[in-house]
Amino acid sequence: MALRDLFRKNESPTIVGSPDLKSEESVTKFYLEFPDASGQPIFELDNSLAVGSEEGEALIKHEGIAPKHCSFLLNQGVLSVIDHGGSTGTFINNKKIPTGKMIIMDPKDKIRLGELKCKVVKREEVASSIVEDHAIKEEEEASPLKSETEEPAPKEFTPEIPQGEDEEVPAVPDEATASSLNLEESLSNLEEENQEYQEPSPITEAPKKEVAAFADRPTDSSNAVIRIFGMSFDILIVGIIYNLFSNFTEFNDIVEGLPGAIFQMLLPLHELVFVPMLQMAFEFVPALQQIAEAITAFFGGGFSFYFQIAILVMISRFISSIIFGQTLGQTLAGIRAHGEFLPKRFLSIVRSVVGFALLPLFFILDFTTLFSKRSFKEVISFTRLRTPSNLVSLLSIVVFTPVLVTLFFVSPLFRGLETPTPMRVSTLKTVKLAAYTPGDQAVNSKFFKMSYPADQVDYALPNFKFSRRKGRLTLDPTLSFIGKEGEELKLAILKELDLGVFLEDFVMANPLASTRYPAISQLVNDVSNTNKNFKSRIFPQETIVSELQRLTETAFSLGDMSVDSIITTIERSGPFLGSYLDFKDKVIALLGQKPNKLSFGQVGDSLALVATYKQGRMERVKFLPINNKKTRLYQVSYPSNERVDTYQLMAFNSKVDDVSEDRLLAFVDLLTSKELKEQSDLVLGLFQSVYGQYFEMSKLAFERGDDQMQRRVIKSASDVLQLLSKNAKSLGLPEKISDKLSQNLSDLILALKEKDMDFFGISSVGVI
Repeated sequence: MALRDLFRKNESPTIVGSPDLKSEESVTKFYLEFPDASGQPIFELDNSLAVGSEEGEALIKHEGIAPKHCSFLLNQGVLSVIDHGGSTGTFINNKKIPTGKMIIMDPKDKIRLGELKCKVVKREEVASSIVEDHAIKEEEEASPLKSETEEPAPKEFTPEIPQGEDEEVPAVPDEATASSLNLEESLSNLEEENQEYQEPSPITEAPKKEVAAFADRPTDSSNAVIRIFGMSFDILIVGIIYNLFSNFTEFNDIVEGLPGAIFQMLLPLHELVFVPMLQMAFEFVPALQQIAEAITAFFGGGFSFYFQIAILVMISRFISSIIFGQTLGQTLAGIRAHGEFLPKRFLSIVRSVVGFALLPLFFILDFTTLFSKRSFKEVISFTRLRTPSNLVSLLSIVVFTPVLVTLFFVSPLFRGLETPTPMRVSTLKTVKLAAYTPGDQAVNSKFFKMSYPADQVDYALPNFKFSRRKGRLTLDPTLSFIGKEGEELKLAILKELDLGVFLEDFVMANPLASTRYPAISQLVNDVSNTNKNFKSRIFPQETIVSELQRLTETAFSLGDMSVDSIITTIERSGPFLGSYLDFKDKVIALLGQKPNKLSFGQVGDSLALVATYKQGRMERVKFLPINNKKTRLYQVSYPSNERVDTYQLMAFNSKVDDVSEDRLLAFVDLLTSKELKEQSDLVLGLFQSVYGQYFEMSKLAFERGDDQMQRRVIKSASDVLQLLSKNAKSLGLPEKISDKLSQNLSDLILALKEKDMDFFGISSVGVI
């Protein structure tokens, strides 16, 4: 036995018979298959086969098949096709063929009727007389042949067989067919001897007839869940873009100007078309009007941040619809627009414009997809969105949802296309205020809301300058403290702020703030913030400082891309990185610039946020005392080569009702108060004492031989003189008083500059 015989188990047996047997014949047949159609129908291609949705031998019910689409022709083994002018067309190897022309093709070519794939299959089939005899035998098994030993019936006898109208009487076998019958009986005996042979099932061909086949049609995207995910994807994409570019001034200017420009552009269309339609809708469904009023109240009638984001979402949907035929979010969610390439993109513009004009009610009108297959916008724009595959949509939603959510929450780290520079914040291990001793005698200032120990300060001098704020000149006094050892410290108030208002943006932007920072959230939600009739609650200083330093440390640590830092950031900030970065930016804006060092510590009698700077030869410290809801940002400046800690002994945010014992500080308090016009007697006496204070200090400077002290007195007295001579009317100073004080200060300054000791009653330096 040859080796190849071992692998013939499934082959038909080789039939050995008489040399008179007919030889096997090989026949080539062509079949037309539609693998994407429901049931995967197959049609035999004999001479010609017409395909269409309404006319032809092969009926295919599919949206891409025209009523009379095309015809396939087979002539002597040559295959060709003719397109009958359907709107979707016939494609050979992705090229659309011309209408009405016979195109010769190869069976291996890729064929597409509209969007439906078609395939020509060429098969070699065996058609022999033996196969036909087997078929005859099976039909006659019900009446087996008689044995040759039996006496044949007379030829004249013909059995009576009942006949129908369409039945034919089988002819009686004659001698010419006897040999064929004997051969068939021999084959039957041969089959009984060969037990391993299994007769193959005969090949039967269905008669060619019209068959209606339905393709796997795309599902209408009426599934509200898929639409919600598509809209959510669009919002997340816009949020990512906003987080990335919100630091650019040009981008912010465009975003802020978009609502007004778009509203003015669509206002005529909105008033002429959609307002009457909405009024009709409100009449039929009153609940819609209540929802619309609630949305309008939420936006506050202005172009709020949320309204700007909504406009950005609509613009992104408009642009992506032109590019893809549907929005980018819908594309990621597996939704596709139905129609031709250009028409569906052109109509998507109409659909987007309708969405713009219906702001903000298009959210409500889209809810019609909960019980219909098309939204209101699709009906108006004659478009249809479909879901080709629910499986693809499900996989897309599963994949893109976590990706976009992660990018949205992480994108604030790349704001301005740059990652933030992390900064270490030195915090107190135990938030507890240490004992404070201001000294034996404290000198206070009502304007500066502070007091200082007199035994630690040699003298204090005010300086004045004007700054323009919101179009108005504002008086900004500063104080220069001179220590016992000659060190100088300058104190200024930079800003006043309410901690509840300052922290409001963070609490509102971070829903987790109430759980992680309960004391700060309670401070923000204090009724006294908006209603002055309510008193503020007791300020829990140590608790507020503890939460505030955790918040600041988390916000300023963002930007470190190490694995440990990212994990820690996610644990501390959760998904709301943007709110922490906004808080960081707000702190830097409050301080004016990013500090060299940021820490929490005790300043005087209060815990404070402390920022240190170094500019040239000067050291600057900005600190925000956190011992009251309403506080001030202070700044002290001193030479970097000196150790100055006088401000550490001061009490800040102190409530001072009495007039300061220091006449110069009392003068500053009076200039910055509303009592200047009301107490003329007090003003006259105070102005006279101010001149006396400068005179005594000038005399002391000459006695000490301290040139630097002389220069300081000249600078302070010159500021007061300029204030009186140029701003007396704006401050409401009494004219006689200001003129008299100005004259005295002018004489004093001139005597100091000329070192006229006789003016101060001094005969020589160092001697009274």
